[in-house]
Formats: sequence, structure tokens, C-alpha cells
Amino acid sequence: MEDDYMGDIEALEFINKFLYHGNLTFALAVAKKALEKQIPKKPIAHKETNRAECPICGATVRGIKKPFGNWCSKCGQALDWSE
Repeated sequence: MEDDYMGDIEALEFINKFLYHGNLTFALAVAKKALEKQIPKKPIAHKETNRAECPICGATVRGIKKPFGNWCSKCGQALDWSE
């Protein structure tokens, strides 16, 4: 399975391709993985540097001053910045 982030439309087209070819098990696994990324997870914070990493792929999701956004730009994981 692809670990890189795919937009919603691209993910649905990817799943549909496998459904069309009769690979329901793989299509469901891809759909499950995409849905799980929608559940926000807390980033791994490094308080001494104010840097944070994605809990799934380890990409930097916060720099010195502020979060980069509500999603990891590398894998698409939703991020929970609440205290």
C-alpha cells in the first residue's frame, strides 16, 4: 500500500480501480487506512526545541514558532494540537 498522502478524489479512484478488478480485500484495506488517517493523533513534541513530529511517519509538523497545519504534509495524518 502507498504510504504517501493521496487526496480524497485520488484515493477513491485508487480504491475503485481495485474494486473493478475484483480485489475487494485490498480495496477495503486501502479505504480503512485512509479513514484511520482522518482520526487526529497528537504529534510527538520536543519541548526543548518546540519542534514536533508526525506520530505516523516522523515528518516535522511544527517548527520553532507554530504548527505547519492540521495535517501532516508527508503522509496526510490528521493532527490534534489541543493541550
